[in-house]
Amino acid sequence: MHSSDHPYVAPRAPQVADHFNAEVVAGTIRSRQDAVDYLTWTYFFRRLLQNPSYYDLEATDADTLNAYMSGLVATALGQLEEAG
Repeated sequence: MHSSDHPYVAPRAPQVADHFNAEVVAGTIRSRQDAVDYLTWTYFFRRLLQNPSYYDLEATDADTLNAYMSGLVATALGQLEEAG
């Protein structure tokens, strides 16, 4: 996705839908899994790993992170669907 050595800096979670919209139009995101993968390239993901309690996570194991990221993606894509 991003070829830079530096992760993309994503805004706070409420603006994720706006970024997804741009990436869907650009063809970067074509599925829910693409959206989850996209988030792992962001600075938001780095912050999530460093300070999980800020995002109300109790752990950073793979299952917990996957559930959190999948929920975030579902919410953002739902907002896009509602917006038309």
